[in-house]
Amino acid sequence: MKFVTVTKRIGELLGPINWSFDFQSESWDHGGGTNPIVVEQAMKDLHEIKVGDTVEVYGITHKVLAIGMYDGWPHWRPYPSVCIETHYGPEWHGFSSVRLQRGS
Repeated sequence: MKFVTVTKRIGELLGPINWSFDFQSESWDHGGGTNPIVVEQAMKDLHEIKVGDTVEVYGITHKVLAIGMYDGWPHWRPYPSVCIETHYGPEWHGFSSVRLQRGS
């Protein structure tokens, strides 16, 4: 008999946004859910967000550190996400909870 230890990393950036992802049926947003208007705006913002931009997450502005498919909490599978800078360190958020801050 042979024993093998396998290391599987969960909770990491897996690559760029997979635009074939089923955004409409998979979005999760406190109060927004799969509302087509919420998902449409979130996808538009996701297309425009760049690293270094300022975004709003639940009413608080943050700097964007990374964008891509992230497989960590709360989905635990590849999910379109944005990593933001917080006082506690980097934090990942699903695409539907992030809003791009546009200039006046």
